[in-house]
Amino acid sequence: MGSYTSSLEDGSSNNSMLADTKSKYGARLDLLGILGVVQYIGTHHRNVESLFTHVESSVDYASQIDPYALHDMRTAISNGDPRELNKLLPECSPYLVAAALKMHFKEMEEPIVPFRYYEDFLAAGKRLANATDDQKVAEYRRLLDQLPTVPHGTLEKLIRLLDILESGESPYILACAFASSVLRPKQTPESTIRMVEDPKVILRVLHFMVGKAKRLFPRPGDPKQSKKKQQQHQQQPLPPPPPPPSSKKVMTAVPPSIKPSKPKQQSPSTLQPKQQHYTGKRAEGRGGG
Repeated sequence: MGSYTSSLEDGSSNNSMLADTKSKYGARLDLLGILGVVQYIGTHHRNVESLFTHVESSVDYASQIDPYALHDMRTAISNGDPRELNKLLPECSPYLVAAALKMHFKEMEEPIVPFRYYEDFLAAGKRLANATDDQKVAEYRRLLDQLPTVPHGTLEKLIRLLDILESGESPYILACAFASSVLRPKQTPESTIRMVEDPKVILRVLHFMVGKAKRLFPRPGDPKQSKKKQQQHQQQPLPPPPPPPSSKKVMTAVPPSIKPSKPKQQSPSTLQPKQQHYTGKRAEGRGGG
């Protein structure tokens, strides 16, 4: 990862370095391309207004304005070719670079976080919905540490970039733009409820990651917390999972201070139905009618 970084900065590259890098990234050479583009944006385009949400950074717009440059940039990202990226990145506008990155995210077969870790992050997002920030940081860092080196490094670069962008885009908007590129299931859930609710949970997870990038992906230059505060964070237990819904009916007890009033006893005479007595005259009148 470090060799690729230096090659982007000074434009130097050699065959042995490239071979070592490709052997490290294996089948996910596209993550190498993503890493290079993210690093370049963080160095040269971090102040561009609405870099990832501007109309000029949309794939449709870029494909109409300069389809050949968009295709070449997308291919270079997919192949993870540092020499081609070194050549193309300075020649493309910031919005076209952003469009190519978004285009690759949309079309890549597997997100940055491998499929097998999706359920772990989803379960943590549900369990930590009402947890404190310290509890969330501790649990998400535990899950992030389980990721392979290459996906972890690429995700770190992306999240840190989204955190330092000074283009007027809120962390929530950026999380919406990249959530499915970072975490998504291999197969669409069969349950309609999960199809609707699970993406909301993943969006909350990524939104939190962007907002707490420096705590989730700390670096030597970041401000350090006191040891006392770190110990407090470690001692805080995670909240228990919500109890399963119960089918038993809850019986409500009568408060001891309130006694139910006894029904009033009625006399036997009041319980008998009233009988109506008709006079003979009225009966004859009815019969004559």
